[in-house]
Amino acid sequence: MRVGNEQETELINILPIPDNSPSEQINQELLYQELSKLLALLKPKQREVLTLRFGLGDDRPMSLNQIAKRLKLSRERVVKIENQAMKILRRHQDNIREYFVD
Repeated sequence: MRVGNEQETELINILPIPDNSPSEQINQELLYQELSKLLALLKPKQREVLTLRFGLGDDRPMSLNQIAKRLKLSRERVVKIENQAMKILRRHQDNIREYFVD
């Protein structure tokens, strides 16, 4: 289908092309759901630290110092919280392993 004042452009040429195939999009959504379930296993502060650390909410990961400042905690406390949370998640890593195997 041609569009424009003089019908000079194909519609397909101006539509955004998705980065992922439908299959990849479904896999990403399933992974997101599994990650949400895993994060629900954590205490609220652990969940918050990991969400900030890995940019899960806004795709902007934060440094340990940034998180410490934002949460008004010491950097060492943030490291401890992160390590505790990761230890819990590692116990459940089989839930998401299939999403990372080619």
